Amino acid sequence: MISEINSEMSKIDTDTKKINSKTSEYNNLIEELNSINEKINNVTENKYLIPNLLAQIARVIDQNVQITSISNPYDKHIVIEAKSPKYRGLGFFKKSLSSNDILENVVAGGGIKQGDEITVTIEGDLP
Repeated sequence: MISEINSEMSKIDTDTKKINSKTSEYNNLIEELNSINEKINNVTENKYLIPNLLAQIARVIDQNVQITSISNPYDKHIVIEAKSPKYRGLGFFKKSLSSNDILENVVAGGGIKQGDEITVTIEGDLP
């Protein structure tokens, strides 16, 4: 009788170890799936960065300002090169980017005048 009880207790211990092992394996799989889901979400989010940015810019850009390039060199940092015949249009555009919460930490630099056109580089981070 005691040997039967010890045998059953041994089986219980074995089952408990198997359950703990499977629980640990299951938790690791859940962590891996969560990591993959996060990567997928980041890719999906970044896929629409520039199209969404262009739609927002279209609403605030001055008619005399022409964008010559937009790049996303890293993370959510945006670099815009724009030109206009007037400094005022470029200044209004830069101010509109920050005041309409299109970009954060907006800075402008590199103003170059060539003929009648002024070209400036505007940088900032997406919110």
